[in-house]
Formats: sequence, structure tokens, C-alpha cells
Amino acid sequence: MYKEAPQIEPQEDAHATLRAIYQCLDVPLRMRMQAAAMALPYERPKLEAVATFNGGEDFGTRLERAIASSNSVRQPLNKIEAKATTNGGHLGPSAEQVSANAMPKSFPSLRRRA
Repeated sequence: MYKEAPQIEPQEDAHATLRAIYQCLDVPLRMRMQAAAMALPYERPKLEAVATFNGGEDFGTRLERAIASSNSVRQPLNKIEAKATTNGGHLGPSAEQVSANAMPKSFPSLRRRA
């Protein structure tokens, strides 16, 4: 079937077998790509975040100290003081203060009509 079969030694492990398959040019491309995809995690491992600690403290103690130090840096928020209004608590001007000519014209409907 193949001109030259991949050379696989009996004592080789699964990774060496996959490498022999995807490096053999006589094996069909689809099979070579499958072997390469299965061998990829062993040849190029994924990068992961790793926590390193200096000193003999445990993680909980370091975490509590970090939370305490970040809380001490925060500035208190400025509070907004409410002011009394003269028009009964409404935010805008009263109806008596605005004339009909000053009111904006109605907006056209943005919905499509079917």
C-alpha cells in the first residue's frame, strides 16, 4: 500500500510512533495530520500561569495581607448631596414654565412597517 512503511522500533513509546507516522511522507496526508495533532500537546505544551511564593507563609495569609493593603489604598467616594427643588420634586421645569412652541417636535418612528 505504501512505498515505504514508517520505521517504528518495538521498544518505542506512543509519542515516538506518532512522530514516525507524521514524518513519513508516504503516509496519506490526513493520517499524518491526525498523528501530528495527537502528538502536538507533548511537543508544545500549553503555557499556564504558575504562582510562586517567596518565604514560608501560606497562601491564605498572603491573600489576607494583599486584600488589607488594597483596601487601605482606596479613597472614599464623594457623596452627592440632594438639593430641594421648588417645583414639587420634579427634575425639569414645570409645565407652566415651558411654552408649546419651545417643545421639540415629535420624532419619526424608527420601526419598519411591514
